[in-house]
Amino acid sequence: MRFSFFQVAFLAIISPAFSFSDDPATADYVQRGGHSVAQLGDFLYIDGGWIQQYQDAQGDETLLLPVNSTLSIPLGTAWTNATLNMTDIVKSGAPALIREAMWTDAARQLIYVWGGVGATGSTDTDDNLNWELTVDGTGGGSWKFEELESPSQFAGLQRASAGAAATCYNTGFNLGGFYTTQNGTDLLVPGLLTYNMTSQAWANESAAPFTNHGTSMGAEAVCLPAFGPRGLVLFLGGLTSAGDNWLDAVVPLTQSPGIAFDNLTVYDPFARQWYWQTTTGSRPTPRHEFCAVGVQGPQNTYEIYVYSGLATQSSSMLGDFYVLSLPGFVWFKANYTSAVPRSWTRCVALGDSQMIVVGGYTDPSPDPWSRGLGVFDLSSMSPRTSYDPKAGPYDSPEVVKDWYSNGGLNSVPWSSGTVQQLFLGQPEQNTTSNTNSTDLNTPQNSSPNNNNTKIIVGSTVGGVVFLSVVAVSIWWFCYRKRSIITEDTLYEPEINKTEPSSHFPALVYELEHTASTLELQGYREPVEIEAPTNLR
Repeated sequence: MRFSFFQVAFLAIISPAFSFSDDPATADYVQRGGHSVAQLGDFLYIDGGWIQQYQDAQGDETLLLPVNSTLSIPLGTAWTNATLNMTDIVKSGAPALIREAMWTDAARQLIYVWGGVGATGSTDTDDNLNWELTVDGTGGGSWKFEELESPSQFAGLQRASAGAAATCYNTGFNLGGFYTTQNGTDLLVPGLLTYNMTSQAWANESAAPFTNHGTSMGAEAVCLPAFGPRGLVLFLGGLTSAGDNWLDAVVPLTQSPGIAFDNLTVYDPFARQWYWQTTTGSRPTPRHEFCAVGVQGPQNTYEIYVYSGLATQSSSMLGDFYVLSLPGFVWFKANYTSAVPRSWTRCVALGDSQMIVVGGYTDPSPDPWSRGLGVFDLSSMSPRTSYDPKAGPYDSPEVVKDWYSNGGLNSVPWSSGTVQQLFLGQPEQNTTSNTNSTDLNTPQNSSPNNNNTKIIVGSTVGGVVFLSVVAVSIWWFCYRKRSIITEDTLYEPEINKTEPSSHFPALVYELEHTASTLELQGYREPVEIEAPTNLR
């Protein structure tokens, strides 16, 4: 059974009016989803979404409750998911949201929030308010809103939920998403919205190179700080519309084509140019509401990890794990698949070898991870039993290093000379995917460096509807008898390695655009897997 956003919100509204914690004890936790996460300094911040927990000793469960506070997780001390102490940050009037964008400003120690749908079905968020969380360096912080000095900046901008969001060189990006009209109709939002945190300027431009109408939802964006003149932003996966009219309402999931992982779209925010590049290897199957993170490799590679999600055109949750290595544009599948698939999860790469996975709806529920937290070792592509702030530095997986050592980069079918130059120019030595120190308006180089980079020693460098139509059977999760899973089984199902490209027409306004066959041009107007039951 599938539910629209308002049906899911109704489950939250009619939940018992008792007082429940946004961070319940391990024994009381069932599952959480629809939240967003951001790392700033030595803390990981979790905001928004719904949570479900046990409400009595008989094992009766609440429905989906809005999360009304922001939680922070310390990254400077070791912990397991059963011993971790989270900090609650009171929202002080800031709304409880679902799948909002979170952008980090390291210079000002701020987290900006954009978009999102009200967790109780509210659609009256003031478009002229910009919410900010100022962190205090100890896990706490304070929320406030600021009215724009010039509300006209928001003219033509539509707040959206479930967009593909990332922070890259002090600029926040959000592509697509959806919004709910006052009459309850869910519409996809076209375009790429950007917020320059230095100049505080907002802009929107066509994202038609990603899909025909520049729309998507449940996709992911990852900053690639090491490539291009001032970093690039890569967009992955998600859903788009089956119709030709981008003003059509979001269609049922079974009619919404997924965006395949065989042909990826890259945006150069400095030049405002769009490009595409095909991939090889064991590609992920089309999916949405998954999580993706990027990590700088020690030999000038950049790896992007993709985990979990909802399979396109079905209600199946996924628990598989993939890595895309750049500049090779080659996919590898981990020899690991969770016995408990999940979706609506979020994950963060910490710059070392660890990735933290936060929440997600699980199949079956309750979540076998204590408090919905998992930690993974990215170098081995396997789960860890605890978080360690002194974990070793990141190293590319052996399968990735072997591919480059065997001359794999020589076989990349570059879509154009420009794309090849963007990815084989001398990269900057950055270590994280959230790069905030430099403004996009200050070029690193006037053009990409023409000197090819030695990627791996021995290699030769040669000529790179989410909320509106939910596939999660939430009613089933809320009312059926849960079976608690105590450990994972490792297996590797077959996947379709010849999945065709799925750049389908999409779906509330959009800027004028033109199409290009080879090189997609930009626009001159205006970035877990699974641990055992407890990480003990």
